[in-house]
Amino acid sequence: MTSTLKRIVKRTMPGFYRRLQQTRQHYALYRLGRRLRPVEEAVVAANGLAVQSGPFRGMKYIQRSMGSALLPKLAGSYEAELHGAMASAIAKQFERVVNIGCGEGYYAVGLARRLPLARVWAFDTDGPARAACRKLAEENGVAERVQVEGACGSEELRKLTAEPALVVCDCEGYEMDLLAPANFAQPRACEIIVELHYSINAEISGTILARFSATHEAEVYEQTARDPRAYAGLNSLSTKQQRLAMDEFRPAGIRWAYLRPRA
Repeated sequence: MTSTLKRIVKRTMPGFYRRLQQTRQHYALYRLGRRLRPVEEAVVAANGLAVQSGPFRGMKYIQRSMGSALLPKLAGSYEAELHGAMASAIAKQFERVVNIGCGEGYYAVGLARRLPLARVWAFDTDGPARAACRKLAEENGVAERVQVEGACGSEELRKLTAEPALVVCDCEGYEMDLLAPANFAQPRACEIIVELHYSINAEISGTILARFSATHEAEVYEQTARDPRAYAGLNSLSTKQQRLAMDEFRPAGIRWAYLRPRA
């Protein structure tokens, strides 16, 4: 379909155009799933269904990832840009973690394992994601410390930050509405690790960093390439399979920020 025809169809038949786009997306996901399935089988056969490296090494996993790629999580390369920030936050031994946009629980359960005294509140608006997070928590023996809930609004966040907390946020642009010092009961007692979805809203990065500039120092991380040699769990794969295993299938230009209270 030419670009001119697309514009005509979009303008004159918006319902049909949406269905057409959804069909194309579903077909693309189906084709991607067929390409990844043999790689997933090879990784699981070689290493088992567990995270092989990174801050959550040894975490048992489930055979489904919600809204993100599974293989990078098993390899331990998932969001490798944040490994240093996670290590720093874990060293603080927080006893309260708030994970907004938890998906199947990679961070919620991973942090519960690394912080044995912590209680974790895991929020996600997607029902299947919440069910998967509960299952992952059970698989790793931390279900009694991981409370899985639906939407997190300003009232919930304010209540949960009445004590020092680590806030981990990946909520597809909603961070623009939620993350503001006024929504934290004790902003200077909290550290925040957030994915900044500026591909959704170009003003997100600058706005959130400015909001917290008086209370927090910020480290910003940009998306970087992966070296398969750094992940021993991929050694048995071909070069092509290694690339697929580390591909997070994200748009270009992902950005994160680690906000730590100023001294």
